[in-house]
Amino acid sequence: RSEATECTGIASTQPSAARTMAAVINLLIILAFLLGGSGCTILAGGSPETAGRVGIAAVFAFTGVGHFFKGREMAAMLPVGVPGKMAVVILSGLFEVMLVPGLVVPVTACIAGVAACVFLVAAAPVNISAARRRVAFGGHSIGIRYLWIRLPLQAGLIVWTWWFAVRSC
Repeated sequence: RSEATECTGIASTQPSAARTMAAVINLLIILAFLLGGSGCTILAGGSPETAGRVGIAAVFAFTGVGHFFKGREMAAMLPVGVPGKMAVVILSGLFEVMLVPGLVVPVTACIAGVAACVFLVAAAPVNISAARRRVAFGGHSIGIRYLWIRLPLQAGLIVWTWWFAVRSC
């Protein structure tokens, strides 16, 4: 059994190149939601601030809904010893989905933006743990190398959220 199987119970049967490609595709999807949501808002005549908030809201909608479709895989990402893993996954997915309208509505954008930034910071250790254990989900199976892509993306999402939702509070 591989190290990933020992730690998570989930074995990755994909070749290394396929796992790396899956990680890149996962990150491209997140960027597509971020930039696509923003671009569509600009094309519809929205302000850059609104476009930025719609973009990050699209990312949280995508990732939040994912908690309900890939719950078992996301539960495996949580560090060993975390109790009630499925409840944590469901509650964090609900939280992400609840951020969506808060980020889009100007009156609530600041508080939702702060909450989103805190959530993204809190999620970083989960991603680090999952990559160290090579969990077979979302690119983590390629190991620590994934963090060279994931952590800068996470930092970029924090900066984006701060810039478009929090900065002008």
